[in-house]
Amino acid sequence: MSKRYEQTPRLNAAGVSTASILALIVAMAASLPVTAQAEYRCGVQSTPAERHACELAKGDTPDELRRFTDPAFSIYGLYFYDYVSAADVERWAAARGRMAQANAPADTRNGAPKPALAAR
Repeated sequence: MSKRYEQTPRLNAAGVSTASILALIVAMAASLPVTAQAEYRCGVQSTPAERHACELAKGDTPDELRRFTDPAFSIYGLYFYDYVSAADVERWAAARGRMAQANAPADTRNGAPKPALAAR
């Protein structure tokens, strides 16, 4: 019962292919950018979709732009932040503040003045 154990060669085809695939995966992962860089695209619009996205970015809220760019990402490659500048963000924040003040409930307890009704 003493059979000899035959050792398989270390460089078999499965081992070489596994190592080369692993090296390829590591190289691809290292080549990917770590952070996403959004570039402002409203300066140069080349397609009608980009022109429409820039028009929507000029609005008072980002909602319409978001509704347009999210589904269009897979079709046209539109990314929401490519069409938003710092001025747009500030304008949207100011509009949101105005809306919050307009929709705030009036506190009329303890003699606080009632808000004036708009003239019709």
